[in-house]
Amino acid sequence: MLDTRDSKLKAERMDATGELPNGGHPEKPTPAAVPRDFCKLFVHPELGQILVMKRAGEDGPEVTITVNSGIEGINPVVMTVGFPDNEIGKRAADVALEKTDEATAYTLAKQALHPLRGFISAEEPIA
Repeated sequence: MLDTRDSKLKAERMDATGELPNGGHPEKPTPAAVPRDFCKLFVHPELGQILVMKRAGEDGPEVTITVNSGIEGINPVVMTVGFPDNEIGKRAADVALEKTDEATAYTLAKQALHPLRGFISAEEPIA
């Protein structure tokens, strides 16, 4: 006996070309079902790991750049860039994350580490 429920379900899921998404493999997520990236991790030879992350801040979306301070006893340094709490701000944060490459992450991480220079002696290198 033919199960019409399965056929009906397949017909509802077919796209305009008559094909099932993902080559007929329903267990594979379709591109629309895959969430957007919320972070990027770069490993730089001088600074080590640099984490760029988009998140919801108290006043709207934020993009943070986190880098290890390289100084024992001092937590990783976080630089935060805030965006307006509206659709334009959300899209701007998405674009900022999308466009951040390793060179940009390195430049921002170095800027975040710059204020630490006053807390250490000249003999101690900054990461």
